[in-house]
Amino acid sequence: MKFLHYTLKSGCDLAPDICLGVPVYNWGPAYLEAVKQTQAGNFKSEFVWGKPDWKDLNNPDTSAVGFVKGPALSEENKKFLEQFIQGLGDGKIELYKGPLNFQDGTAFLKEGETATPQQIWYMPQLLQGIEGPSK
Repeated sequence: MKFLHYTLKSGCDLAPDICLGVPVYNWGPAYLEAVKQTQAGNFKSEFVWGKPDWKDLNNPDTSAVGFVKGPALSEENKKFLEQFIQGLGDGKIELYKGPLNFQDGTAFLKEGETATPQQIWYMPQLLQGIEGPSK
């Protein structure tokens, strides 16, 4: 059995022998930008999609997401993970490019269409191939 803890950087401390890692979300850069906008008198309410810093995914000053590798993540899988992250960063891997369907078979994205952050965030159900209930 293996597991991923979620968002608590020290999450692998709970079960280091089986922890693959911890995906984390970092609100710092988005909050800093909101404070700067407020101080300048330019703040407006808006949908914010925090961007990763692909050059340094775990930089708390610049990246909205990160991943802490766990002790149970094999060397082989660490290399795969690093290649995957690099592919996301350089655009060679596009997770939300069509054609993609929802679990019930209805279309989410047409051939060649790429989802917007809002389409991803507000998906009404899971995509085909993802196991688990959509509701």
